[in-house]
Amino acid sequence: RLHLQGHSSQRHGGQQPEEAFSGIIEKPMTMAAWMADKIISKHGDVSNVINRDRVIDDALRYDEGILDGVEGNDFWERICAVTDIELEFLKDKRKSLADKKKAKQVRNEYEELAQEIHRLNAEGETWKIESAVKKHMDYIRSIQCGDNIKPIVYDEYLSKLRLKPDGLKTEWPSLDDLIRIPNEALTIIGGRPSHGKTTVMLNMLMNMVQAEENNGKAFFFFSYEETQTQLISKVINVLSETIIHTATPGRNLTYSEDYIKQDNTGILKITEAIAKFKRYAEHEKTLWIIDEPFEIGALINTLSHIKERYDVGAVFIDYIQKIKSDGKFGTRQLELQDISVRLLDCAKSLSLPIILGAQLGRDPNAGKGKPEKIAKRVVRLDNLREAGDIEQDANLVLGVWNEAMEEAQDTGTTLRDNDVDIDIMVLKNRNGAVNEKATLTFHSPTLKISEV
Repeated sequence: RLHLQGHSSQRHGGQQPEEAFSGIIEKPMTMAAWMADKIISKHGDVSNVINRDRVIDDALRYDEGILDGVEGNDFWERICAVTDIELEFLKDKRKSLADKKKAKQVRNEYEELAQEIHRLNAEGETWKIESAVKKHMDYIRSIQCGDNIKPIVYDEYLSKLRLKPDGLKTEWPSLDDLIRIPNEALTIIGGRPSHGKTTVMLNMLMNMVQAEENNGKAFFFFSYEETQTQLISKVINVLSETIIHTATPGRNLTYSEDYIKQDNTGILKITEAIAKFKRYAEHEKTLWIIDEPFEIGALINTLSHIKERYDVGAVFIDYIQKIKSDGKFGTRQLELQDISVRLLDCAKSLSLPIILGAQLGRDPNAGKGKPEKIAKRVVRLDNLREAGDIEQDANLVLGVWNEAMEEAQDTGTTLRDNDVDIDIMVLKNRNGAVNEKATLTFHSPTLKISEV
C-alpha cells in the first residue's frame, strides 16, 4: 500500500496498477530505502547546500538503531549517493548525536536518583537508599556501556583495517624512510623562530598537492601568522625555483613579487609556476590557503564544513600558539592544552590528518654542564612544553633545525649561503622510528626544500 498509494498509470509510464505492483514484487525495496527516498524527495534539489543539510538532519533523526545491518546499509547508501557525502562522516555524526543523547539520559537518571534519595530520607526509609542507588547505577552503567563492549570479530577488524587510509608521504624520500603523516591524528612540526617551520610546512603542502594531482584531494593551509597574499607569493616562489636577481638572493621573494605585479612574462619558469598555482587553486580546487584567524570553536566548525564538501587530503595549521580559545582559562598553558585536545578530537571524528605548526623555545638545559654551542643544537620534545604539553596529544612530532640560521642569529649576521642544510628530527613517533633525522637542502632564495 505504501508503494502504490496515489500512483497513477501515468506515473508508471502507462502501466496499470497491477503491472506496477508486479514490477515492485520483482524488485522489492526495503522500508529503510523507501524512507530514504521519502526524506530526499521532501527537500527538493539537494545540490542546494541548505536542502542537503536538511536531508542529513532528517536522516539522522530517523536513524535509531538501523545503522548496522542490511536495512541500515540500504538507508545510508541512498542518502550518501544523493548528498555526495561519505558514509564514514555520517556515521561519526550519528555517533556524536547518540553520545549526546546518552549523556542526557545519564544526567536525568542521576537527577531521579537524587530525588529518590531525598524522598526516602524524608519518609524515614533510609534503609532503602542502598537498593535505590544500586538500581539506578546499574541502569546508568548500561547506558554508558551500551554497544561499546562487544566481542571481537576478526572479519570486522580486517574490514576496518582495509578501509584504514595509509599515512601520507612528505615526498622527501629520506624523511619518508622514517615516518608517515598519520591519519585521524595530530602531527606537530616545531621550530625555533626563523628556522623554517612555516617553509617546511608550505613545501610539504605543495609536495602533497602535486603528488595527489588528478586524484581530487583538497589540501588546506590555515595561517595565523602570515597573510594569504604573502603565502601565495611564497608558493609561487617554491614552484618556480627561480632566482631573479643573483646579486641579492636574500631579497628574491621581493623581486619575484615586483615581477608578478607588473604582469611580466619574460621568465618562463615563473609563468609556468603561476599557471600551476591557478590550476591547483582555481580549477582543480586542491589548494586552499586561508588567513582568517578563527577561534578554536569556529576553526573546528570550519573543518567539519570542508570535510562534508571536499575529499580532504590533509589540513595544515600554522601555528598553535596563535590560535585563540573561545573559553576562559587561568593560564595560557591550560588554554593551549584545551585547544590541542579539541584539535585531536576533531582529527579523530572527521578522519583528518592535521599537521600543526608550533614554535619551539631554546633547550632549557642549554649551557648547563656542556659547551653552549653544542647544547643549543639539541632540539628536544621538552622545547614544546611552553605550548601546553601538546606533544602528549600528537602521534608524530617533528623538529626543524637550521644550524646556519642559528649561527647567524648568534653572531648577529645574515644568512649568506644560498643552500644550507636543514634537519627534520623525529622527536616522537607512535608508529615507528624516533630520535632519527633526515637532512634536507634549503635553497634560501626560492624557499625550496629538497633532498640533499
